[in-house]
Amino acid sequence: MPSLNTVFLLICSILMAHLIVPPFLILIVTPLYIYKNIITFLSKWKVGFYAPLSVGDCIHVLDDIHGRPKSSLTFVAYFKGSYPVEGFVYRLKRLISMHRKTGYYKLICTTTRWMCVYFWKRCEDFDVLDHVTVNEESDPDKISSFLNGQIDRAYPVGKPLWDIVLLPNYVLTTSAIVARMHHSVGDGLSFIAFVRDMCDENPASVSTVIHAGLAGAVRRIILDRGGTPTGDIAATYVLPKLNHPGTLSNNAFCISLTTPMSGDDGIKRVTRISQQLNRIFSFAPIASTLHFNILGLLLGAHMDTKVLSNLFTFVHSNMVFIGEPLKLFGSTLDRMVATAGLIRKSNPLFVLTTSYNGKLNLQLVGDKAVFPDQESLFRVARYVEDEFEKLDGQSDAEMASQNLIATLV
Repeated sequence: MPSLNTVFLLICSILMAHLIVPPFLILIVTPLYIYKNIITFLSKWKVGFYAPLSVGDCIHVLDDIHGRPKSSLTFVAYFKGSYPVEGFVYRLKRLISMHRKTGYYKLICTTTRWMCVYFWKRCEDFDVLDHVTVNEESDPDKISSFLNGQIDRAYPVGKPLWDIVLLPNYVLTTSAIVARMHHSVGDGLSFIAFVRDMCDENPASVSTVIHAGLAGAVRRIILDRGGTPTGDIAATYVLPKLNHPGTLSNNAFCISLTTPMSGDDGIKRVTRISQQLNRIFSFAPIASTLHFNILGLLLGAHMDTKVLSNLFTFVHSNMVFIGEPLKLFGSTLDRMVATAGLIRKSNPLFVLTTSYNGKLNLQLVGDKAVFPDQESLFRVARYVEDEFEKLDGQSDAEMASQNLIATLV
């Protein structure tokens, strides 16, 4: 027989699930959610207002920020070499100046309460130099004592909730950087992202570099054929499926990726493509992929053939395998190459890149009307390799002839 405590807990659970939680969600949580969204919409007309504080931010907003904060975080990054203080401040200013793209708007904002909702509001007299100081101390014991005093130190009134102390003479590791911020501004992963962005002057993903190399190769093909590559071209980029089960499944999510053609500056091309890829998981691009599902629904129900217009210059799909090399009965898998069919009458070029075990395999499928022989496709691959060498100084991808497949359709 169950004990009295077990029966009591069971009865309480039933009452909680059926009599307390539903009314609480309907009468309290839902109205608060609707009210906050209405105020957030109206805040668009408030000068200097940014996003409302998230639920995670609000957990810490009632802290004694200007007295003795309890939700303050202090991080130290140690460097084996020295860094120029002026250069660090300049890069920090540039990172903050691009806050609308990088998401660092909290670094220039303070919290304010309007209509019972907390918002991030721009600090009118914000200056980076007010938040960056230099400590020339080199004694590890004195620095340790200094760091311990930073944890619960008060934040100035009316200023953003963060500060940075530069330690250019830290003898144990040559130099260090101390960053302190309130927990409402960010967490540990935020600090890692901040250090990454500060260390990487031109951050770009592998997919960005690959696509930029393809764009540079297409530009050179246009030049070879006497064309003038100005403006931008539209390329189809196949998005990875967010909920791919890892088994047999189809991915038909693609977006239009604007690919710049003007100029021979590969770094600018990487920057523009990187900015687009950083925004592909926002609402608009994700919503735009719904037309693929709608098209599939129409084709499956009412049409016998799939008809697509000539919309894009080329299609790019990138497959990445992350992990240790695979083995089959003790035999190591050396490389993987995939071949895709050309989407007829829609794109003259289909590019499929496969990354595995430190190797990049490039597979091209071209329309005979544009690429009359295999040599013309191999020329595109060589141009891609040349673009990588221009971007990195040397090619980091193995793309020998045995890793290239050119198919004419």
